Amino acid sequence: MLISTILKYVTGIAEIVLVVPMFSLYVHIFPWLRWTYLAFHIATLIFSFKDKSSKHGSILGIIAALLPWFPFFSMALHFIIGLILLADNQRI
Repeated sequence: MLISTILKYVTGIAEIVLVVPMFSLYVHIFPWLRWTYLAFHIATLIFSFKDKSSKHGSILGIIAALLPWFPFFSMALHFIIGLILLADNQRI
């Protein structure tokens, strides 16, 4: 299994977990969590370039990690990005 595939599963599940308001609140209380998510998305993007796989989920994840000021928009965006990242792994 490719490293980019594993990272897409990890970041996709993490994005869907962020939809839960309690976990989303932790990201707002502890800003280092947001930077950790950002680092995972950047690593996923780098490995996606290396493995020549789709990159749009990681790019949207980077944007979502940098836009935490709109709570309901952010929750919807995290959910959509999580689905995109998980769906990328199902493509053949």
